[in-house]
Amino acid sequence: MKIRYFWFLILAAAAIFHFGCVKQGTPIGEDVRSQIAEAYGIEFLGAVQKVQYTFNQKVGDNAVRRFWLWEPNTDRVTYKGGGYQPAVSYNRKDLSKSATATVKQIDRWFLHDSYWLLLPFRVAWDHHAEVADMGLCQTPIAGENARCVNVVYPAKVKGHIIGDTYKLFLDGDYRILESIYQPADVPGPADALRWTRYRYVGPILLALKREDGQGRAMTWFSGVGVQLEGNKWYW
Repeated sequence: MKIRYFWFLILAAAAIFHFGCVKQGTPIGEDVRSQIAEAYGIEFLGAVQKVQYTFNQKVGDNAVRRFWLWEPNTDRVTYKGGGYQPAVSYNRKDLSKSATATVKQIDRWFLHDSYWLLLPFRVAWDHHAEVADMGLCQTPIAGENARCVNVVYPAKVKGHIIGDTYKLFLDGDYRILESIYQPADVPGPADALRWTRYRYVGPILLALKREDGQGRAMTWFSGVGVQLEGNKWYW
């Protein structure tokens, strides 16, 4: 309560949050999109100047590590890969057919990686996505009762992750417990992942790790920070 109250004073938000359990099915927003986004602090994003993180993913014997700095207000992105590769900066608003193949590939990576971190906000932002509240069902890993929400992206929507499907399993506070992600270009059954290591980064709540059923980290985020108005960083 003290953490939330502090941020409401800082950002002059005229509301008070309750941290106890919310009864399953009790609305805390206009629909399930806003209920999920509100649970992670979407109302504070207007004060965020920069978001920094390193995306890490392990698939079999392959490991991926990508550094990102995103400036939401201008949609400017800075990327750095592994080793001694130089950083690349570009503005997503200026992307066009004239962009180099390298920048286009980097932006595809950015979309992929940012969805892994910011999916609760993307559900609210991406109005082209079809979001359906399926009611209570069992989580695939823990076998617990949870609210199930399907998020389906149409096959042809420019600028989004096209054709992908997410199944989200929420707790009573609309935070994601587990998820199933089905990429459009990967046939066969998708793996379920647990959302763990929840942390407040400034006023924003993020889950910094995705684990499989054996508790192994498959995707995680390091060096996560946000810069608020006034140029103060929170890690």
